[in-house]
Amino acid sequence: MKKSSRINLIRIAAVAVLGMFSLATSSVAATKRPLNYPFGLTVDAKGNLYVANTNGNEVLVYNANHMQVPTKRISNNVSAPTAVAFDGSGNLWVANDGSQVSITQYSPAGVQNTNATLTQGLIGPSALAVDGLNDLWVIDDFNNLIWFAANQSTPTPVGGGQTITGVAAHQAYLAIGSNTLTYVAEISLLFYNTPQISQFPGNSFALAYDNTGNLYSANQDDTLTVMDPAGNTRLVSNLGFFPTGLALDNTRGLIYVANGLGNEIAVFSTGGTLVTTIK
Repeated sequence: MKKSSRINLIRIAAVAVLGMFSLATSSVAATKRPLNYPFGLTVDAKGNLYVANTNGNEVLVYNANHMQVPTKRISNNVSAPTAVAFDGSGNLWVANDGSQVSITQYSPAGVQNTNATLTQGLIGPSALAVDGLNDLWVIDDFNNLIWFAANQSTPTPVGGGQTITGVAAHQAYLAIGSNTLTYVAEISLLFYNTPQISQFPGNSFALAYDNTGNLYSANQDDTLTVMDPAGNTRLVSNLGFFPTGLALDNTRGLIYVANGLGNEIAVFSTGGTLVTTIK
């Protein structure tokens, strides 16, 4: 069984109840269109959407009009990608959970920087975020939080021992999702034995901050919610599908939610209105 199938059938099933679905159904649908189990998502400054297309072993790119841009497709050393994130220099980081377990970096032009490849300490990266210092935060094997300081290839384990899923960074804060709680911690305190961490009930699978500090959460109960900096939470949308990835376009006020099993990406307004679906 290839690594991407293990992600779909074992890991995610352990986090949420997905055993009732068949990957075969999504694979058949994927033969007719490019999306083949879309997972992690991110948006660049121009509104281009980058998609970790897990079973396609590639990162697909869609422009601000939601049309695929084949010339921007990234596949070099991409293996069952699960997450994508931009750093402050416009480089794209890709988490690979296939035959080549790694985190790879690509320039704004899509050219791989082989000197930046990260492999140490990784079992199977499933989510990642880049903070304001260009440090990389990785959810590995759905139960470990790993920190790569900027320009460093040796990781520092930060915590683990429980199921954790999404991760997002905003200014000095890091948000971590799990089956039952969403944690928000000040990054500088994560390395102490008793960090000051806020905990909020939730069952997040993917997280994303907007530029004002609102934390969006795509949840294992098929909902999309947002929490303001004061901790007040509201429902944005009942998705009707299990969300495998989440990204925000702050400039255009759009929310992208990946539907891995359906091989689609739903596009919502921040008010929760479905704008379109990318297929």
